[in-house]
Order: sequence, then C-alpha cells, then structure tokens
Amino acid sequence: MRTAVRRRAVDWWSSTHPDDPPPQRTSEVADLWYEERIAAVEALTERRTEQLGAHADARARGVDALEGLSPEDAAAVRRAVRSAHWSTRSRASWAMVVDEVRYTYPGFVLPALFVICALPIWIIWPWMFAISDFAGFPATGVITIGLLCALLLFVHRLALAAARRIAPWAEVLWCLVAAACAIGLTLRQKWRPWILEWATAPQSAYQDLPLDNAAHADVCTLYALKAFAVVVVWRLVRSAAGAVPSRMGPREPAGALTSSLILLELFDLSLLARSAAAQSAPEGQEGFRPYLASPDRLHILGGLERLAALAEGRWKRSLRTGDGAADAAVFALCDGVAAAARGWKAKAASGEGLDEMSHAFTLGLVDAAHGNWGNLAIEVSEKELTRRRVARGLRQVTGTLFILGSAWAILADPLSWFGKSPNPAIETFLFLLVGLVATTIDPTLVDRFGNAAKLSGHFGARSK
Repeated sequence: MRTAVRRRAVDWWSSTHPDDPPPQRTSEVADLWYEERIAAVEALTERRTEQLGAHADARARGVDALEGLSPEDAAAVRRAVRSAHWSTRSRASWAMVVDEVRYTYPGFVLPALFVICALPIWIIWPWMFAISDFAGFPATGVITIGLLCALLLFVHRLALAAARRIAPWAEVLWCLVAAACAIGLTLRQKWRPWILEWATAPQSAYQDLPLDNAAHADVCTLYALKAFAVVVVWRLVRSAAGAVPSRMGPREPAGALTSSLILLELFDLSLLARSAAAQSAPEGQEGFRPYLASPDRLHILGGLERLAALAEGRWKRSLRTGDGAADAAVFALCDGVAAAARGWKAKAASGEGLDEMSHAFTLGLVDAAHGNWGNLAIEVSEKELTRRRVARGLRQVTGTLFILGSAWAILADPLSWFGKSPNPAIETFLFLLVGLVATTIDPTLVDRFGNAAKLSGHFGARSK
C-alpha cells in the first residue's frame, strides 16, 4: 500500500510539473507541494497590484465615453480617475486575492475553518447545555424552544430593518445590543421564577388546560435565548470575518480617500447625465420609458445627494487642519460644493436642461482632475449658512443633553424604576439604546465623545 501511494503521488507531481526532476518519496512530494503554496502566498502582493491596476485601467477607460473633452483634459481625467479608483480600492483589493487563494488552495483554508468552528463549539458547549435543566422535560418542549427562538429572530429581523433605515452602523449596533441582552439574561437568571409564575398562572386557575410545558417555561425561555444569542453572534462573527479581507493592507490618508470618492462620484454623474441626455430609452426595451420614469433619474438624484453629503461631512472633517483661518476657507469650499450639488437636484428631478447638466458635470470633473476644486463651489448666502449652523447647533445640544440626561436617569434612578437591585443587562441595553438615539440626533457625538475619552486617558496616564 505504501508503494502504491508513493507511486500515485510521484506520478501526480510529475504530470503537473513535467519539467521538474521527479521526486523519489511521498515526503518529497508533500514538501514540494507546500513550498509551491507558500511561494504563491508570498506572491500575493504582486498579484494584488496586478489586479488593482487592471481594474483601475478598466475604470479609467470609461472616460472615452465622455464627449467634448480635449486630448489634454481627457488624459488628465483618465489619470485622475485611475488614481482615485486605486485610492478607494487599495484596501478592498486584498479581498480579491484572498478569495482567489481560498478557492485555489483549500489545503490552507480548511484546517483554519475547522479550528475556527470546532474550538468555539467546544468552549461554549458546557454553557449551552446543562443536563439538570432537562429533568422531566416533556418531548414537546423542544418545539416550544424552537417557536420562542423563531419569535425572537422575527422581532430581531424587524429591528434590523428599522436600524438599516437609520444608518449602516445602526444595524451592527443593534446586533451587539441584542447579543449582549440575550447573553446577559442567560448569565443572570433571576427572571426565571417570574416567567415560571406567569406561565403556570393560567394552569392554576383552569385545571383542565393542557399546559404540559408550563412547568418548564423558564427552561424553554432560557434555551430559546441561548439559541438566539448563538445565531446573532455567529452572524456578527461571519460578517466581521467577511470584512477582514477588505480592510487588510495600508490605507490612503483620509483627505485623499474622500477627495477620490468625490471625484469618482462626479465621474459617475457625468456618465449618467450623458446617457440620460443621449437617449430617452435603451434599444430593445419594450414600453415607454421617459427620463422621469427611468432609473437614471433616481441614480442621478442619489449621486447628487451622496456628493453633497460627502462634501459637507467626511470631506470637511478630513481636510481639517486645526488652524482657524485655514479651516474657515476649507469649510466654505465644502459648503459651496454641497450647495452646488443640491442646486442641480431640481433640474435633475424635472429633467429640464439635461444637456446643460451633462456639460456642467463634465466640466466639474475636468476641474476636479486638474485640482481646481474652487470651480465646483458656488457662493452660499449668509442666511443659509446661519440656518445650517443653527440647525447643527440644535442637533449637537439636543444630542448631548439627551445622552447626559439619560445617563443620569439610568444611574441615579430618581423615580425608582429599576428597584433596589437593577439588572446589569437591562442597564446595558438602555445605555446602548440611548447611544443609538443620541447618535441618530447628532452623528458627530461619536467624534466629540471620542476626543473626551482621549483627553481623560491622557490625564489618567499623567496622573500615574
């Protein structure tokens, strides 16, 4: 048998590598196979650079679809689009080569997946199941556990849909809240007598009711919570593991990354506006599709709003220098670009002047490619700036007072809502819910409380 295995391994290697000298033993085949795989992993950097360059070149070739550009402007826009695509995809490009290695060389991935999946199950198994809980447990109790877990997952999906409408991070925050509450309730089980009393109350009042699971309602609820916590945590881990390849490698500076996003948004708007102005309905399409009913209109409106939000949000924060005069000039530029983007939304919504809009977007793209960002901005009236500052100040004051007042109400408990021994899981849930509402009112709370944490850490380190 050993001779047959050795012969098959040597023949397989010789057939796949006919130019190499044939190995003599099975161990040599294994060493050569692993050396080849390690060399392939070491070549990932070059492979990533090749793939990123190919995708950036393909994106830059889209500039040829823009008409009316001089050769110099077209070359400048092509270089700018290629560089912007490289900056925005520099980290996410690692996901392509990681996926390629995962599907091409499963010998490296399968053992890691086994360890990642088997080790957590081995660790949480004593927490998941206790034999003492199932003493006298009815056979239909498993169905009750499944129904309760399905109900929890249904409510969880509704909450995720509501959080998704607020912001992408709200969905992750709700998953963390749900997992923390479920795990906290399974660890602190003071609620079990209350559940048992509530479930057995109808049976004590009506002796003829067939409530076989009422005496084990606390066990059913406990294991439904455990199953729900495992499902939510597994989805969080799987989502985080899927995002790891997109965050590998070095990242471009915040200012360069945001400027690249704005330039690419302008590029997409130029292509969409040109397509909308050139044809009212694609060839081969059945039915009547004017611009007002076409998807290009919605895409243009969405792109303009994203451009305005980038300009007055991330772009403004990333270009901040700390100097008052310099920051005032940058903020005026960002507000002017945002106002110009929103100014085009009326024409984009009505469909008036599509040729003018397409020409304006193309000129804006050329100015951005040459670095003339000031040409993209329009002058914003002092009344409009005052209105925005007042609205921003009200949001900041309301969000800060809300989170501080809620923290005082939870910790001080002036109305004795929580009783003498509050449940830490309930307090954690309330704090996370307050943070979700406060950051919805004012998204800049995260930055300001982060700076406060850095300041407190600085003084705490100095006091030591």
